[in-house]
Amino acid sequence: MECVVDQRPHKRVRTDESNEPAHTVAPFTLRNFFFPQLKDSSYILKDVAIGVISVIPDIWRRIMEFLPNRSILNLSQTCRALANYRTDNQVLQIILNNRRAELEDVVFGKKAWNTYFGDVGEVDSIPEELVRALEEPCPFTQGKRVKETHIVCWIPEKINGTCLSIKSLKQLVTKPLQGNASEIRRIQWPSKEERSSVTITRGHWILVTKTILKDSENQSYDEQKKRLESYHDYQMPSVLSFSVALFTHYARTGELFYGLHPSIYTRCQENADGLAVCAGAFGTIGLCILSNISNQVTLDDDGVPLHLKFLIGMGAVREFYTE
Repeated sequence: MECVVDQRPHKRVRTDESNEPAHTVAPFTLRNFFFPQLKDSSYILKDVAIGVISVIPDIWRRIMEFLPNRSILNLSQTCRALANYRTDNQVLQIILNNRRAELEDVVFGKKAWNTYFGDVGEVDSIPEELVRALEEPCPFTQGKRVKETHIVCWIPEKINGTCLSIKSLKQLVTKPLQGNASEIRRIQWPSKEERSSVTITRGHWILVTKTILKDSENQSYDEQKKRLESYHDYQMPSVLSFSVALFTHYARTGELFYGLHPSIYTRCQENADGLAVCAGAFGTIGLCILSNISNQVTLDDDGVPLHLKFLIGMGAVREFYTE
C-alpha cells in the first residue's frame, strides 16, 4: 500500500481500495522532520530548559538586580528552577535593597532631612528588621499593617553640626528649608537643666504610633507602662524623639497626629518632679510639652475626669539600631 503525506493536520489518507486500516499521518513540522522518533518532546524540551537555567545562576542573579520585586516574583513562578531563587541569599538581598530604595520616599531618612532641615551626617541604611516590621500586622490596630499605623523616622545625634535637643529642635522647626513650619508653642517643664539634658546619644531609626493606644487614656501611668511591656520591642516614647517624628512628618506631608479637639497627649519616659512629661496637642499652631499632669486618673475642679477633656494616653515607639 502506498501512503502519501498530507500537510493538513492528522488526516486519514487512503490511496487504494484495500481493506487495510487507514494510517494517521502527523502534520509536517520541523520537530517531526528532524526528530521523528519523538512523539511528544514538550517534556524533554522543558527539562532541557530547566537544565540550562540551573547551570547559569549568576546570570539570573545579575538579571534580577535590574528587576523590581514584583517582576522577580513573577519570574520565580515560571518554572521549578527559577522558583528556587526565592530562597537564594543573593536574590533575597536584592529584594531587600529594592525595598529599601522604595522606602526612601516613605520614611524620613537622609534625603528628607537634607531637603527639609539640613545635614544630619551619616545615616544607617534601613535595617532589615525594620523593613520586615513595616509589613507585619499592627499589634495595636486590628486589620492594619505597621506601615499604615506608624511614622518612620531617622533620629540623628546632630543637625547641621549642632547636637539635637529640645532647644535646637524648637529653633529648627520654625524655619524649615522647605515644607510646613511649626513650633513648640508651650513648654511646662520647670527645670531647664533637666530639659537641656535630654539629647540623642546615638542615631537610630524609630517607629512611632500615629495615635495613643486604644483605651489607654483612662489608665494611670503605671497601668500604661505595664500594658506596654506585653508588646515585643515597644516602649514609651522619649519626648525628644517623639517630637522629632511628629515635626518631620508634618513638615513633609502636612499631616497632624496627637492633635487638637480633643487634645491628645502621650506620656513619655522623662519625668519632672515625679510626674511623667507629656507631649501632644499638636496643631498648626504647634506642639505642647507639659510636665504638670498627674500620673493617676485625676479629676478637675468640677469633678470631671481630666482624660475626658484631654486624652492623656500612651503612644508606643520601637527603636532600631545597627551594629
